Amino acid sequence: MLLREGGEDGEERIDTSPSLLSKLENALTGFTRKDNTPPEVRGWMKKKKTPDDVFKALKLDDELETVLDNEKLHLWVDFVNKFNKKNRGEREVTILGMLTKTYGDEALAKMLETAKQNPSTVWLATKLQNEQQIVWMLNGLSPDFVFKWFKLDKGTLEELLSNPALGVWYHFFHGLNQFNPDRDVTMITKFVDTYGDIPLAKAISAAMKDGDMQLVVSRLQEAQFQKWRLDGRDPGAITKLLLKDRMGWKNQGIFRAYNTFYEGANKVDDLDTSVAVASLRCS
Repeated sequence: MLLREGGEDGEERIDTSPSLLSKLENALTGFTRKDNTPPEVRGWMKKKKTPDDVFKALKLDDELETVLDNEKLHLWVDFVNKFNKKNRGEREVTILGMLTKTYGDEALAKMLETAKQNPSTVWLATKLQNEQQIVWMLNGLSPDFVFKWFKLDKGTLEELLSNPALGVWYHFFHGLNQFNPDRDVTMITKFVDTYGDIPLAKAISAAMKDGDMQLVVSRLQEAQFQKWRLDGRDPGAITKLLLKDRMGWKNQGIFRAYNTFYEGANKVDDLDTSVAVASLRCS
């Protein structure tokens, strides 16, 4: 408790005597000095180990696919936090930097995309993927470069839609074009020009059955549907195109999906029009 003493002029002043301030300081530092650092981390710090030393000692350099789910990674992070704090002013050690140095940019990117499907690693994988792709952007990488870098321009359409690297490219493209409202149409046009409209629609529909690729592939399908609608193609026009295929009867799922999308988009447009008219009447 701070005591007040009366001064010569009758005013009260706060007691700032050295003894009281010392007691307060000791009381405060008592809370901050409580050290919950794991004993292993304290030992590594005492032995002046480096992040590389500890990463290898914990065998975190053995298996890329499971490293994010490895409980020892948390222990390494605790050590790195201490290490960075002690070595302020030097280049900071990060999880992304260590994983990139150990496993390589390309392999890490594919692993992070796959790890986003795992509930126990989705948060960390998404965070690291965002950080990695920001680095790519800062280094001037383009979507076309990344597409070729991951060899997405090689192989069949079916192989493309089953490749986890497609998800890497998709998120990079979206991040780089986040302020472009036409980004989805621009993206799908690239695929249509390369593979053809109906073959692409059929391959996307088939790839929707792959649980690991479903999220990205469903967004590609939505982008293609959006392009069809903007091009003035109603479900009837798409049905005619689908029936030209000799296995047209297998394409009913595409028609149903587009019909649902088309009707939903029209309802949104009608609602937007109604709101706009109502606003004009009120003004």
